[in-house]
Amino acid sequence: MIGEDSGGPWSVLPLYLDAVVYPDGHPRHGESGPVYAYLLEDDEHLVLVDTGIGPPHPLIDRLYQPARRDLAMALAQNNGIQLDDIDLVVLSHLHFDHVGGAQAFRGTPLYVQRAEWDAAQAPGYTLPEFLDVPGANFVMVDGEVELLPGFRLLPTPGHTPGHQSLAVSTPIGAVVLAGQAVETCAELERMLAGGALSEAARRIVEARPTRVWFSHDHRIWGES
Repeated sequence: MIGEDSGGPWSVLPLYLDAVVYPDGHPRHGESGPVYAYLLEDDEHLVLVDTGIGPPHPLIDRLYQPARRDLAMALAQNNGIQLDDIDLVVLSHLHFDHVGGAQAFRGTPLYVQRAEWDAAQAPGYTLPEFLDVPGANFVMVDGEVELLPGFRLLPTPGHTPGHQSLAVSTPIGAVVLAGQAVETCAELERMLAGGALSEAARRIVEARPTRVWFSHDHRIWGES
């Protein structure tokens, strides 16, 4: 659990899956950065948010020099959770470092915004083999959806046309898993200090979170 006070049914566990080196042409080129997924649990459900880079791929490996942590192993190290124990997967968006591991889930619902799915059909948006997976069960949603009690999908377009974040009710209040709606904790802090929020950041702030976690940052907003 991420807190001690009563307030919500969900626990949130970060899974540090991968590390990458950003290539030339990327806004963070030359930097290294983490790739996080998140495991969410209540009394009845196990939910995975994003899936990391996935198995080796020649283009990804050449450009991003990833250091991988196997998703199945990362789950197993948490009370022996198996891939088949996951009830559903939420994908913040369909770039390779979020959807790459989804091919391990055959038949498990993979929730994505319809606007994101449509955008991902364009050449060069993502790797097509990550979407055209036999047995994959992509489920389209439109806009804000309370998928489960205390578990809301928040459309936060900007990084991609159909990007979504999540607001979950936890023992310490609302927690937002931002994905890449805002890239880093420092970026959110700058927006809040300057009073100039992006539309995606505004949606996050409106959820009144006590914590905001990011896909590519070790720092957590709201932690002292």
